[in-house]
Amino acid sequence: MNTMKNPMLCGACIAVCTVSAAVMPSAGIEFILYLVVFLCCILCPVQYGLLCAVLAPLCASLLSGALSGILLASSCAECCAAALLFSVLMKLIHTGKSHTDILISSLCAAAVGRIVNAIVSTLIFSDGMTTACVWSWFNIIVTIPQTVLLISSVEIIYSLLVSAGLTVSRYG
Repeated sequence: MNTMKNPMLCGACIAVCTVSAAVMPSAGIEFILYLVVFLCCILCPVQYGLLCAVLAPLCASLLSGALSGILLASSCAECCAAALLFSVLMKLIHTGKSHTDILISSLCAAAVGRIVNAIVSTLIFSDGMTTACVWSWFNIIVTIPQTVLLISSVEIIYSLLVSAGLTVSRYG
């Protein structure tokens, strides 16, 4: 069972994202993607988080049409950058409190993910007038409420998983 735990959790995260995207195709797809990818990064090793970051937007796009082809590229790049940084920061940051670790990691990862999205969007949609800096500030400022909701949701779900005994706490 231990050898199948991580692939099953990763598959469950991808399935949750796909079903959620089918139910609400355009309302909160970025929020759902981040939530699922961050949870997968908490529960599984980094390679499964990256797999989830690639397959979740792809499956959501293929099965529900939530992301068009052009937005799919920027969403995949954004999720991969966020998943990689989140996993690395969760390995490096040890404050003694799980919630603080998650807060710092998810805040940094969400900001970097938005910047990567802005760079990819600039490369795709550039008309010569808009720079990556403008796209970055627009992405970060517009998604501040979503990021706050995301961080609190990840922390709440993590607390529920720990209290239910479905995952182990970082600090015993």
